[in-house]
Amino acid sequence: TLDLSHNNIESAGALALLAELPPKLEFLDLSENNLLDDGARHFATLFPSLLCSKTIQEVDLRLNDLTDVCVKELPSHLFPHCPLLRILDVRGNSDTSGPTDAPLARLET
Repeated sequence: TLDLSHNNIESAGALALLAELPPKLEFLDLSENNLLDDGARHFATLFPSLLCSKTIQEVDLRLNDLTDVCVKELPSHLFPHCPLLRILDVRGNSDTSGPTDAPLARLET
């Protein structure tokens, strides 16, 4: 478990963070970090190449000002390449409308 929530990592920090992730990781909390679409896309594109992508079970990207377009792209980058990933939590992003249990808000396999 690695909780990096509330750290204002932003887009540039997301890239630097990837190089430092431990090889075995089950839960990663990046909520409330102002990642924006660029940071989330960098994360989703590069994360599958890391060792921890084989052990990750849950990724929390809540409240990062992601647009609906980005939120809809993330699953196709992560789920096929992270075999144990079961939950991708994107609730509370800027364009994600509806209740927090909306189908695209908390994606589970």
